[in-house]
Amino acid sequence: MLSEFSAKLQQLLADAGVTDTASLQQVLANNPALREQVEAFVKTYITTSLDRLIQNPDEQTAYEVWRAIPLELEEAFLQAAEQRVADLGETPTGQRLRGFIAAWQQMQRDRQPPLVQAIQAFVTAPDEATARRVFDERRDLLQPYEAQRLIDALAAQAPTELRPLLAARAELLRRLRGGAPEVSPVLEQTLVPAASGNLQQLNQTLISHSAYATQGGTATVYNTTNIYSLPRQWQRPSPPRLTRHYTKSS
Repeated sequence: MLSEFSAKLQQLLADAGVTDTASLQQVLANNPALREQVEAFVKTYITTSLDRLIQNPDEQTAYEVWRAIPLELEEAFLQAAEQRVADLGETPTGQRLRGFIAAWQQMQRDRQPPLVQAIQAFVTAPDEATARRVFDERRDLLQPYEAQRLIDALAAQAPTELRPLLAARAELLRRLRGGAPEVSPVLEQTLVPAASGNLQQLNQTLISHSAYATQGGTATVYNTTNIYSLPRQWQRPSPPRLTRHYTKSS
């Protein structure tokens, strides 16, 4: 993303010691004046990209505009595009832009590893019956312990309005995996509240907090906040020790 900044802004960032996204985050946190310049540049960059697409709302332009958006700016760009759709209303250009947004979001999902795709399908299912069907179809990915740990982490990190739905799906996954007994239908209704927000918002949240799983029980989680990405490593936890030892009787 640093390469997208203007030459003058790049020099200011270099003088401040910025060499990568992590150092950019640190510098911006401690330098409000520089942060304002970066945010102004990002706003102009996104606005200019959308203006180009509005002037030529065809698939080729949409593809070129999306390819030029740095990974760290994708969520900010999508939010700006949705606001532009709201401003345009049900005009032909607004409808075209709405279709482009859906295509861009699909491109984001296609980049995700199979495990993340399975988790997205599970938590964004419109109802529990569909979520159960997703689990049956992708049991090889959702049955392992890593899937439960990742969806629990998503539930803990999600915005307040989405947390009840994610927590309910995390509990459903735990029961489907055999990690907890089935509950009565009456209690089930108290565990699965109606989703506040919408599935599009939830899907964007999942993309913004995507967990990239790797072999060996390690997953890198990218939390995209405004213009930078914050990676952190998740390590496989050690299994709990048993309080008693069982041996076969002879």
